[in-house]
Amino acid sequence: MLGTSCQQIYGGLTYISTGAAGVWGVNRGGEVCYVTGTYGSVNVAGDRWQQVAAPSAFKVISSGDDVVWAINYNDDVFVRKGITATKHGGEEWVPVSGSLSHISVSSNGNLVWGVDAANFKIYRRTEINEVDDTCIR
Repeated sequence: MLGTSCQQIYGGLTYISTGAAGVWGVNRGGEVCYVTGTYGSVNVAGDRWQQVAAPSAFKVISSGDDVVWAINYNDDVFVRKGITATKHGGEEWVPVSGSLSHISVSSNGNLVWGVDAANFKIYRRTEINEVDDTCIR
């Protein structure tokens, strides 16, 4: 590992992601949380873990710019909307059509890559916006 030191952060997760929307993670129970104080700056340890209610247990999460994408144990895809400088946890999870086993959102939030749950095919989605956020494929 590069760098001069490592800092252990309190908590336990099965999945973690950093992006402009902050540091987000999923624990063993599929609960979603983010680190307060990390919105807009992934170079800080933040303050504490804040749980965010989810429609189901998630297994994968990816933090982008004012957006977080997630996948549950049924391989359903969701996007967290309403993340802003004043609402770090966002407002709601919106279901997105498609079935994926893994997802990764770009740092600017406008590009999403995913792996199909059944056939291991790779998908890429571009130009995501408020008007058209209903499909991954």
